Amino acid sequence: MDFSPFEHQYWEIKQKHWDTIVFFKKGKFYELYENDATIGHQLFDLKLTDRVNMRMVGVPEASLDIWANQFVVKGYKIARVDQVESALGKEMRERDSGQCGKATKVDEKMKKIINRELACVLTSGTLVDPGMLQDDMSTYCVAIKESEQEGRPAFGIAFVDTATAQFFLTGFEDDVEMTKFETLIAQIRPREVLLEKSCSSTKALRILKNSTGPNTSIVSLKAGKEFWTADTACREMDAARYFVNDDGDNIEAWPEPLRQAREEHESVMSAFGALVQYLRTLQIERDLVTLGNVSWYDPIRSAGTLILDGKTLINLEIFANSFDGSSEGTLFSLLNRCITPFGKRTFKQWVCHPLMDASKINARLDAVESLNADTTLRDQFTSQLSKLPDLERTISRIHAGVCKAQEFVRVLDGFEQIDYTMGVLRNMGSGDGIIGQLVTSMPNMRELLKYWNNAFDQDKAKEAGLLIPERGVEEDFDASQEDQGAR
Repeated sequence: MDFSPFEHQYWEIKQKHWDTIVFFKKGKFYELYENDATIGHQLFDLKLTDRVNMRMVGVPEASLDIWANQFVVKGYKIARVDQVESALGKEMRERDSGQCGKATKVDEKMKKIINRELACVLTSGTLVDPGMLQDDMSTYCVAIKESEQEGRPAFGIAFVDTATAQFFLTGFEDDVEMTKFETLIAQIRPREVLLEKSCSSTKALRILKNSTGPNTSIVSLKAGKEFWTADTACREMDAARYFVNDDGDNIEAWPEPLRQAREEHESVMSAFGALVQYLRTLQIERDLVTLGNVSWYDPIRSAGTLILDGKTLINLEIFANSFDGSSEGTLFSLLNRCITPFGKRTFKQWVCHPLMDASKINARLDAVESLNADTTLRDQFTSQLSKLPDLERTISRIHAGVCKAQEFVRVLDGFEQIDYTMGVLRNMGSGDGIIGQLVTSMPNMRELLKYWNNAFDQDKAKEAGLLIPERGVEEDFDASQEDQGAR
């Protein structure tokens, strides 16, 4: 069968993503074709029509996030293919290419359609767009390197919350019951698990099945090629130049936890490499890795906190109920009264690791008592915090260069509210308590906020979504404006 140029373009991309639902941009719509279209029709009753040689369903561009999210919830991977030129750009390309040498018939046909490229691949554990995230809690994708040391199981593990670009590393020898491993999985409840093909024990697989939700996806990666060794991970990281300082020295620019993993924890480095390789196939790894937000994670934290192991977290239904695996009716849902998204995520870590030091517990109680002593102040404090956007997630989007102007203004407003709130707390007096420590540890943001408040027209940013620098802020922009005026 002869393909039209458009069909040829589609199948060139689809053949590399056969297990993925491909949303193909066409004008103001995203369209699904052939088997993808049939799935969309069967699952969501999207209207099925014929487009020349292919079955097709379509959704409006504005509702892409809604429909893509519904596919992800059902366990499908989503690929988004965007138009990378306008109709005018296509005409200019055709005109310019007509002045070049001879081209094949296929090339001539392909020139007549708008260029499209794969923008990204979305999976249940690697969502980054706020419109697709289910709630305020972290969603993790984890890579697990399992081995054996002196007859005991050992693990190197790396996991990431792609919405905030926070990476965590951990490595440990475990007991025969895999207590630490079970505890970690019960704490983070990953949505996506990357395993080295044919290298996971029966016990580890059983723990993953019992300690994760019903929609958790297990992905097997080929050893070496897809689940990188530590050496391969280091070479690939160096070649990609994710971290570079002014001297061009890659190693010194690496975040400290990664440097330590590179030098001392081979299995952890291998797991991190598998995670980076997987994120690379989704075309989102550079935006996440270059933020350099990498930390060590200790699932037990025996110093200063009570140990709630995996069996305790599961049997007492601390984070997930035994009925449908959701948080409904759990201890965490009962206790969680946080009003900021990042507060909820921090509070979950507090529940994972309850304090056992009486002095620290009393310090928290004293802070609560201080806030409750003045109801007016407490209500003012609560009102300010409730207005805050999810700064952790939005800052990650700013770094990736995909933040809208309105979102950027909301971030600035959020930091203004934080600065104001810190001023309110200062008026309570500092002291040596938790509130005093919080106030003194906060950096002075006034100068930086003043700069950004005067850097561009915020009203125009809110209304039109445009960041237009004020004169004197961007020399290149000023020069271009002068050149345009001279013409």
